[in-house]
Amino acid sequence: MSSTTSTDSRFRLTIALTTMALIGCGSTYEPAAGVGAGVGTQDGGGLLDGRAASDTSPVVDTVGQQDVNVAKDTAVAGDVASPTSALVDPACIDGQYQEVLPTGKQDISDLVSGYTPAGYMSFINTALERRYPLGKMLVTDAIDRAPQHCVDTFLPASFRSSASQVLSRMGVIVHECGHFYDIYKKGKAFGASHYQITEGLGFTCTGAANQGAKSTFARSLINTDKWASANKPCAKLGDQGCDSYAAIYLNGDPNDGKFESGDQGFNMLFEEVVQYVNSLAEAVAFKDQIFGATSARDGILTFVWYMTRYLQMARLQYPDSYEILSQNKCWREAILTVWGRAWLYLEATKGDKKLTIKGDKLLVNATEPDLVNEIALLRKIQGCP
Repeated sequence: MSSTTSTDSRFRLTIALTTMALIGCGSTYEPAAGVGAGVGTQDGGGLLDGRAASDTSPVVDTVGQQDVNVAKDTAVAGDVASPTSALVDPACIDGQYQEVLPTGKQDISDLVSGYTPAGYMSFINTALERRYPLGKMLVTDAIDRAPQHCVDTFLPASFRSSASQVLSRMGVIVHECGHFYDIYKKGKAFGASHYQITEGLGFTCTGAANQGAKSTFARSLINTDKWASANKPCAKLGDQGCDSYAAIYLNGDPNDGKFESGDQGFNMLFEEVVQYVNSLAEAVAFKDQIFGATSARDGILTFVWYMTRYLQMARLQYPDSYEILSQNKCWREAILTVWGRAWLYLEATKGDKKLTIKGDKLLVNATEPDLVNEIALLRKIQGCP
């Protein structure tokens, strides 16, 4: 079996398992779903790498590292913002990231009052167009390109009866269609991973998968680091008082001969980081449609924690993996960019009890100085002052 066929088969298997878990758990389980994950919910470039020309620069959808036409990225009224958190560096890529934040003020009452189950796709597209245009792009393009229909996969017919039901799943839709968009990005080279950050900014980086050239170690191995005890992984889905995301994304044993979510390398761990920022952005855009507390902040807080833990383990125990992520300009700049975007949204939603369930504890983990230092080390390699 070719590598391409194997990867696609694994993706399809994962989607099937994810869908079954999503339908089974409805909208009450905490983590939002992801490719290679399980349950979905609304609840809750290489100047230093001269060995391979294909790795020397990201495929960026605008001129330069950042989106120079920020206003184009959102047709919504809002201010251009950069992260103000002390966790970013204003002299580097992460602190210089800019985006127009969604306001959630665009009226959708006409869409809600005129909703019909048969028109669910028009409702989704129009609501996203008004409040989170990036989400609409991810949804429509993913449907056009992917062999599976991402909305139908993650919005079963039983969730299409009313506008409120569909809106309660909008975060899942954006998150999952974001995966489909990236994985089936048009023109993406063999062995490359694409990450769409805004409508005008994306990265396509090579390597860092769990197999093939320039592979990286299984993401589940971070369960063995010294930080895992700070939020002990749940043994199974539905357990309480533990890291429920780990039961989905960091499961399995990479040496047991069977493919599981946790066997995936850094490229798919990073894919989740990208999509959990989208999950939070969608929640900001549709916050007036959220009733009760959600886990919108919890997902990205968990995944920036995973990402820095992975970087630290790579640096200390897997030097080949670390070289791929740190010495390759595409990976390095993608990580710094998404770190900046994550903290832009986390800072904008700071203290918002509606968008978190376990936020205080997860914030402590995500801001652990020894782990945040891994981002500082990437900045140093990047040559930031």
